[in-house]
Amino acid sequence: MSENHYDTVEYPYTCGLDGHICTSVENLAEYMSSEHADFMEQVYSLTGMHGTPQELLDGLENHQQVMEADPVSLLHLLQEAVSVSLIATGFNRKNTVIGGVDENSIDLLKENIASLEEAIPRYPKATELYIHIASNARLLGATRLSADYWLQAAICELQNQTSVFNRSHKVFMAQCFSALGDDENAKNAMKFPNARKKGFLGRIFSSEHDNAKYHVYDWPQRISLSDVIDQPNSDEFEITNCFRAHLATFRSIFGIQNYIFGKIKSGEVDADDIDLDSLHSMDDQLLELQELISYCSNLPTAVNKYWRGHIYLWHGHRMARRSEIEIGLKSASVAYDYLLESEEKLSSSEDDLIDELATTYSQDKRFTTIEALLTTAGLYAESQQIKEASESYEKAVSRADEFGIEAYAVACLKAAEHYIYLDRNTPKSIDHLVSGIDRLEATGADISSNLEQGDFTLFKMKDLLMFQYESNGEQDNAQHLKSQLEDYQHLNTWRFESGL
Repeated sequence: MSENHYDTVEYPYTCGLDGHICTSVENLAEYMSSEHADFMEQVYSLTGMHGTPQELLDGLENHQQVMEADPVSLLHLLQEAVSVSLIATGFNRKNTVIGGVDENSIDLLKENIASLEEAIPRYPKATELYIHIASNARLLGATRLSADYWLQAAICELQNQTSVFNRSHKVFMAQCFSALGDDENAKNAMKFPNARKKGFLGRIFSSEHDNAKYHVYDWPQRISLSDVIDQPNSDEFEITNCFRAHLATFRSIFGIQNYIFGKIKSGEVDADDIDLDSLHSMDDQLLELQELISYCSNLPTAVNKYWRGHIYLWHGHRMARRSEIEIGLKSASVAYDYLLESEEKLSSSEDDLIDELATTYSQDKRFTTIEALLTTAGLYAESQQIKEASESYEKAVSRADEFGIEAYAVACLKAAEHYIYLDRNTPKSIDHLVSGIDRLEATGADISSNLEQGDFTLFKMKDLLMFQYESNGEQDNAQHLKSQLEDYQHLNTWRFESGL
């Protein structure tokens, strides 16, 4: 059956087996058990739902098989989430501790939360979907992630007039808010959806203190639950403003594109076998995502700018791989401007939020203006605009100092490679390599310990410097470096790749 056969965006509780529209996931489960009893018996048998803990464990991998048989019914996706939460808590249904799960279950929970987030565009009006994300994020100890989705669940409940929230949900929601230091939202969570609303006159005559934005240091993207209750249909609370849903889509695109590029680079996949139309449509979607992020008003300005820059820069990388130089240069330039604005205005709590979001949605990759400049330089170099490339590399090196020793060393290495392979300027390449090496070694770094940590930067810089000394006739310096590197040359791959 086609997943697109029914309109789950408007009717999230649609039965995928016959198109019947239900009023909630609970109602959908009752309907399917009644009208499609044989199918549901097979589901329970395969997944272990309603079975013993061991049957639930054995059946976990079979949820995907069920969702392939019925890709429409939201019930199956949420039953998988229930299985994951039970396994993660050791089948202790009374586990109410934030972060109270076994370490062995962390990856399982993260994968499940990611799959639930990626389902939001298909079921944006399903309150239960947000509740399950919030609940499993709470178990994971991802308090801000959980709090964001508790609020999204509350918004969805009021906008779509569902009746999903029960007392346990309110308790867990209040716990998350309290853990972030948000006493106001925690208090209103226990009364939801009947927390104090301000009448018309109350809003007019509210004190200046009441009207001031309630600030929570550990939750800079906070939304006031009382505002949600007062005006649930405000434009501010549209699903299009759910920034985590957009970042989840980015995570999916970023992951797929990185995976494909890795397979091509390793030779496991031939570039000619790739579905380019599908890959390029993802590139177009990146630009749509950054625009959607711009509408997310609860995201602090500096964080909002950061993610627009982050997505634009990834688009620039993609254009480089497609040899779309002019488009790539434009994206990298826009990315630089957004990232610069963000870096100049970030508070410490916002900086921490970006780190968390980068870990969750971008494989731990956080971009800076240095990456934007290096991408710009690389695009210029690819199109043989040597002068412009050199200028961008120099700008990156001069600015990298602000971002620490590692960033500085990487910028020096990239600039030196440019002067070696394209600009053919040996003195400048030597200057950058020496500067980067000196700065690294001043911190106590050495080749052996760096290689043990998987960091080849210092090794590569010294190896390149050795060859530059040789080509510049500085044999004593070259021999000195050669003696340092001889035990590690079996790890060298770049000399072969570059033809050195």
